[in-house]
Amino acid sequence: MRPSDSRASVGELFSELAEDLSTLLRQEVELAKAELRESASRAGKGAGLLAGVGISGHMVLLFASVAAWWGIGDATGRGWAALIVAAIWLIVAAVLGLIGAPRD
Repeated sequence: MRPSDSRASVGELFSELAEDLSTLLRQEVELAKAELRESASRAGKGAGLLAGVGISGHMVLLFASVAAWWGIGDATGRGWAALIVAAIWLIVAAVLGLIGAPRD
C-alpha cells in the first residue's frame, strides 16, 4: 500500500477497482459453482430415494395382489381369483387414467 500522505492517481484507482471487481467476480463464480454442486447432490439423493419409494410401492402392490389372489382363490378357485384381481387393477387403472388425462 501507499503511505497515507500520498494521493493515488486516477489510473491507479481504476486499476485497483478493476482488480477488486475481478476478484469479486471470481469469488462469486466459485460460490455459484459450489452451490450448484450442493444442489445437484441433494437432487441426486432425492431422486434415488424416490426411485426406492417407487420400487417399494410396486412390491407392496404386487404382494398385496398375490395375497388377494390367494385369499379369493380359496373361495372361487385360483383362475377366477386371478381374473378378479386383474379386473380390480383394470378398474383402478381406468379411474386413474380418467383422472389424470389432460382435458381440453
